[in-house]
Amino acid sequence: MLKVTCQTLALCVLLQSFASAKLIMPVTFGDGMVLQRDTAVTIFGEASEGCGDLEDIHPKVKKPIGDRLAIAVSAEVYGHNHEPYGPVFESVEFRDAQAELRFRYAEGGLKLSADPDGSFEIAGADQAFVRADVELKGAALLLCNVSVKHPAYVRYAYSPYPNMVLFNQAGLPASPFTTEKSD
Repeated sequence: MLKVTCQTLALCVLLQSFASAKLIMPVTFGDGMVLQRDTAVTIFGEASEGCGDLEDIHPKVKKPIGDRLAIAVSAEVYGHNHEPYGPVFESVEFRDAQAELRFRYAEGGLKLSADPDGSFEIAGADQAFVRADVELKGAALLLCNVSVKHPAYVRYAYSPYPNMVLFNQAGLPASPFTTEKSD
């Protein structure tokens, strides 16, 4: 006998920034959405990066967004055994002149779809961010820049209409993040 339970599902899509945006609000909203997604079973959030248009906040290519949401629901609601989301930033450890980043939903490892070309940034205590050199290390990333001797902060895709290059082996994109604390 099939037991059916009803629950309300919230399907949230983080719309990427577009050229006329003055603030980086979507990234801040996205950080909160990822936190909410991880604390409430009924919220499924996915980023729309890679599907939008620089001049229009509404993504013209909607199928990949729907596919990402369906993948999340398939794993979280129906219990299918696969990664439900793209990599989600979990922690950073600063050692010597580099940062080692760890991610959830990256069991099979991480991959870069293209040259990071400024997608990752690193900063010291002064929060003067510069482009980071990136090295893949399984389910972790190593970031550094010769001008940052004592890194204290990192961020990824933290700009309007970012270059999204970080994916898990399932082909799902990472959401933008920063280690800076909001006041």
